[in-house]
Amino acid sequence: MTSEVSPPSRDLTSLHKLGFDLGEASPERLWNFSETNYHRVRDAIRLDIVRGILPQGQRLKVVELATHYGLSPAPIREALNQLEGEGLVVIRPNRGAIVRPLEPAFIRELFEIRLALEPFLVGKCAALVTDEHLEAIEAIQCYFEEAVERRDLAAIIQRNGVFHASIYRIRPNIEALRLMSRHSALMGTIRHRYGFAPARLPTIVEEHHELIEALRRRDSAGAEAVERRHIEHSIEDIIARYAEVEGGGGEAWTHASPISG
Repeated sequence: MTSEVSPPSRDLTSLHKLGFDLGEASPERLWNFSETNYHRVRDAIRLDIVRGILPQGQRLKVVELATHYGLSPAPIREALNQLEGEGLVVIRPNRGAIVRPLEPAFIRELFEIRLALEPFLVGKCAALVTDEHLEAIEAIQCYFEEAVERRDLAAIIQRNGVFHASIYRIRPNIEALRLMSRHSALMGTIRHRYGFAPARLPTIVEEHHELIEALRRRDSAGAEAVERRHIEHSIEDIIARYAEVEGGGGEAWTHASPISG
């Protein structure tokens, strides 16, 4: 039997009180880095990379991109430089830019950055969490679970990011968040391509609830341990999905029937 998730209207109130808007939210917006630091064309190129319109390894020619997006070469070059900083693009001297090929070692290194930073951040936040914070975090979790039920990959990725970012806002470590923000778009690209193993999504839901309970107890050590295990499982899952998809044994992502509860 498939469970139905219908987030109550009071959850929207709690989100709006703390400045959340799930229709527009992303980790970068919650960390307040996106609006002033990124250009519209960079977002458009990233989206085309996510969709596979600009596939891995493709050469990115400034003149062709300028024609395609209806812009002059200058903002295209700036966008490519910013995407290089995120890790989505590689710029080679005298040879131009290419969409970065994704390899298991590189994917693992990206997630290991999370493993080094996020448990520490969560532990610090647990000590300062308020009931209002918890109400908002639980509301976001409701919307995450609704996306899981629908197997809506874009919403799953977005709302998972918002769930974690909402915790980090409790006690922001600006420099750590800047480092994480640098690669967040690339991690989203990876998930868009490879998705999740079917068994992983219910496990994510369980781990989120474990994390919420640790926060409710103001248990810094417990929250840190849950977050560490959560990321370790994510690494195992994404590497396994890479092997399945690139080895020809699996599809990048399928919108199969909803997960039963």
